[in-house]
Amino acid sequence: MAIDPNLPPHDASYSRTGSSGTGSSGTGSSGIGKTLLILAAVALLVLVVLFATGMLNMNTSGELRAPEVAVSGGEVPDVDVQAADVNVATKSVTVEVPEITVDKPGEAPAR
Repeated sequence: MAIDPNLPPHDASYSRTGSSGTGSSGTGSSGIGKTLLILAAVALLVLVVLFATGMLNMNTSGELRAPEVAVSGGEVPDVDVQAADVNVATKSVTVEVPEITVDKPGEAPAR
């Protein structure tokens, strides 16, 4: 790579991206890739939590196995997904809140 003598000296506070013009704060494709990776990780985490808590249950109508590799293809089993019903309700409740007093050192106790 040749250095153009007509360019001004590099100022480190101006750009940290080098000659490519895309940095961590730019709109380069690396930001999109990070976003997609984060979304995929969150989706996987949600699925793991749903399975672990029993809120998602999958029943199959056949044996789960990979289709045979042949020109004729294979069969994919039917999957019946049953997700838990979540009902959220509210109710009014009266709660008695205790009164708290703080006695600082050197002061008379509050009565």
